[in-house]
Amino acid sequence: MREERVLITGCGGMLGNAIYPCFINNFKHVFATDRDVTEHWLQELDVRDDQRLQEVFREFRPDIVIHLAAETDLEYCESHPDTAEDTNAIATATIARLCQAVGSTLVYTSSASVFDGHKNGFYTENDKPYPIMRYGRTKHDGEILAAACCRQTFVVRAGWMMGGGRGKDKKFVHKILQQIGNGSREIFAVDDLWGTPTYTQDFAMNLLELLDTRSYGTYHMTCGGAGNRFDVAKEILSICRRSDIRLTPVTSDFFSDEYSTLRPRSEMITNTNLNRLGCNRMRHWSAALREYIECSFSDFISGPEKPDHLFFGNDPDSSNEKRYKSRQPINLVFTCTMHNGHEIKYCVGESMDISEGGLCLVTEQEMPLQSVVTVRVPASKNWRRAAMVRWSENNGSRYLAGLKFLEPPIIFPKQHVFHSVKHENMSVLSA
Repeated sequence: MREERVLITGCGGMLGNAIYPCFINNFKHVFATDRDVTEHWLQELDVRDDQRLQEVFREFRPDIVIHLAAETDLEYCESHPDTAEDTNAIATATIARLCQAVGSTLVYTSSASVFDGHKNGFYTENDKPYPIMRYGRTKHDGEILAAACCRQTFVVRAGWMMGGGRGKDKKFVHKILQQIGNGSREIFAVDDLWGTPTYTQDFAMNLLELLDTRSYGTYHMTCGGAGNRFDVAKEILSICRRSDIRLTPVTSDFFSDEYSTLRPRSEMITNTNLNRLGCNRMRHWSAALREYIECSFSDFISGPEKPDHLFFGNDPDSSNEKRYKSRQPINLVFTCTMHNGHEIKYCVGESMDISEGGLCLVTEQEMPLQSVVTVRVPASKNWRRAAMVRWSENNGSRYLAGLKFLEPPIIFPKQHVFHSVKHENMSVLSA
């Protein structure tokens, strides 16, 4: 474990949900903060509070600061320009000055929205930003201030974010999956806006490697390939095997009432500087999307067939295995107690993703397709029956299972941690 002290701001969102477990597995001291404390491992910190920021730096004295905190809602930024500037730019300058004062390395996460979208082809780090909306302008202001106020700064731009699971994902992928889960027979997706999806898990692992280079500067860190929203929705339906749902292309005007802020026509960016360093570990977006859905939303996949892509690699040092290990903020161990008193290890190291429609779990014992389990969730006295509909395996030693609830949905708490399961003549309890 590394000795550097890591401070993470805005860690309660979908990107923090990937970065925190990745960094807690590599550093002894990680101080994760957010304005809204939604997890037990978070501490309250509003980055607009200068006095509180100074206290945190004085008491924790971070060696590395991962600055994720931002106002990212484009419509909100347009209607609340002062809040957007305070959060995305002015607070960033304060943090950068504090980093400079104590000698910290600063990582400022930015966005492809700093570009105007007029370029044909991919934007590189050498292209001059020219944002066309308030969000992009404030993020670009933050880039300039971060680099100006702290010499040891990484400015890292991401594309269309995907990740976070059921509790954190508020972006496009989850919106499409929600429509699938709600029984939509037709889905509309925009085909005139282009970009590069960015998987949070790959971003977190690649960021860890980038930090080791100490090659400060501006980097794009996004998945390979590009597409429009229609392309991404089409891939989601393909992964979920939902040929029965009609996908209809529309222009961005179709959603103008909901999304009134002008978006760049193209937010396609490429990782030129990562490639130059030889540390570009970002996969093609379609491969990352498949892993994301199979891991966090496998109950949305129709049919009993095994997925073509197996999430777990055979090599314990493989990238897939490292991604799996990096997801574990809490080391839960589940023990299966059989009626004769013997105990066997059943599920290790995974916080369960639970929604109103179903759940995903990682198990070391195969559960036959269509087998029925009974599930109890935190802060609830209710039990719900679920049927196994999806699984994959790694040499028969570990299984990724997807289950759908057979009874009416109930509302689950925000802390998605699986407490106990009963399967046939066995009881599974968290140790």
